[in-house]
Parts: sequence; C-alpha cells; structure tokens
Amino acid sequence: MNFDHIFYRETSDLVFCVADLQLNNQKLQEEVRKLKQAVENMEDTNQKLIEENEELKAQAKMGQQLLQKEKMLKEEVEEMKLSLTSSEESRAQASAQRKQM
Repeated sequence: MNFDHIFYRETSDLVFCVADLQLNNQKLQEEVRKLKQAVENMEDTNQKLIEENEELKAQAKMGQQLLQKEKMLKEEVEEMKLSLTSSEESRAQASAQRKQM
C-alpha cells in the first residue's frame, strides 16, 4: 500500500476539498444565522406571552374580586329585604293593635 498516496493528495483534489469545505462552512454559517434569528424571534414571542399571561392573571384576579363583591352585595340585599319585610310586619301589627284600642 502506498502511504504517500493516502497522506499527500494531488493539488487539484486538495483544492476541491478546500472549496467544498468553504461552501459547507458558508451553508452552516447561514444556518446558524437563521437559527439565531429564530431564537431571537422565539424569545420575543415568549416575552410577549409572559406579559400577556401576567395581564390575564391580573384580569382574572380582578374578576374574582368583583364576583366576591357581587356575592356580598347580593347577601346584603337579601338581608335588607328580610329586614324590610320584618319591619313591615311589625308596623302592620302595631297598626292593628292601635285599631283595637
């Protein structure tokens, strides 16, 4: 086996290899550039989603607070209705007692 042939290619073969490697290197650099751009875009999108998520959490919290307030107000209205009904019954009884006197 001729080891010189293995280690020392002809100049034209080496030039072809170098040109091929340079082309592959350019392609890989372009791919890296595109991937970096994709990562940047994804990071931007992720940041926007994080901000949106925080806004939605705040809206949900506000909605819960409003629901609790609505529930309390409904309970107060029911208590006022009961109190009004009781007052009207007391007034009617007092009026009836006055008429009997």
